[in-house]
Amino acid sequence: MAKVIYLQEYREDYMYIHFFKNQKALEVKKNELLQEEDYVEGIEDGVEALNEGTFSYSKGLAYFSGDVGDGNYYTSFDGPVFRDMTEEEFRAQVEKHIEVFDAGKEQGAGGLCWWGKQAIKGSYYESGRSGMHFSRDMTQPKIDAQEGMYHTGELDEKTSFKYVPTFESFRKTL
Repeated sequence: MAKVIYLQEYREDYMYIHFFKNQKALEVKKNELLQEEDYVEGIEDGVEALNEGTFSYSKGLAYFSGDVGDGNYYTSFDGPVFRDMTEEEFRAQVEKHIEVFDAGKEQGAGGLCWWGKQAIKGSYYESGRSGMHFSRDMTQPKIDAQEGMYHTGELDEKTSFKYVPTFESFRKTL
């Protein structure tokens, strides 16, 4: 069974989830964040939060945020929402998510991602305005969906783009 150790940095307008290999690394990051006076004040005022924990999974690690198509709206203020799901279970949930957004019946922004059984490290960023972002230092999810759009595969720095001529360049050759 795999386990993820996380520290969630919930701010008023964005959120980070930092994944760590061990508790000591988590404590270092936590102490760093607690040195920021404005963040500590936000926590004391109840508008920001700092949540830590572990989540064990055997089938595959999934993360839910906002409207994922199951009738619930997952907020991250009280901590991230993780699920232990197989790829088939996750893809079925993604289909529900897409159906809700295609029908225009979403309760608000939403997204979900699945890493499978791989070990997770790095930082994940989420904003209500721009959605989910996976930093380059992070283990990239195998599948993610947000706002009704489906994405698969890992980022590949060696990806090359094929030149596709524009209408103007095509017209010049005539």
